[in-house]
Amino acid sequence: MNSNAGLFLTETALTDRLPGRSSPMFSPEIKTSGRTRHPQMRRPRKQTLQIAVGIFISALCMVLALRSIDAEQMWQAFKTANYWY
Repeated sequence: MNSNAGLFLTETALTDRLPGRSSPMFSPEIKTSGRTRHPQMRRPRKQTLQIAVGIFISALCMVLALRSIDAEQMWQAFKTANYWY
């Protein structure tokens, strides 16, 4: 008897493990924006909104933190700094 017989799963064995759904590995794929993605791997709209709001808040905090800094003086400090120290 082959010792590897129990290690490999067939499509039927995989779909039997997911009751009510077909296996994601063998589901049809859809094409979006040039990339092929599985339908169940779409990013939910709520998660996309949370990411966008997070980026906006981060950018706003950066502007507020750096608004009183003189850019020319900061650039001079970067140019004259001893980075080997």
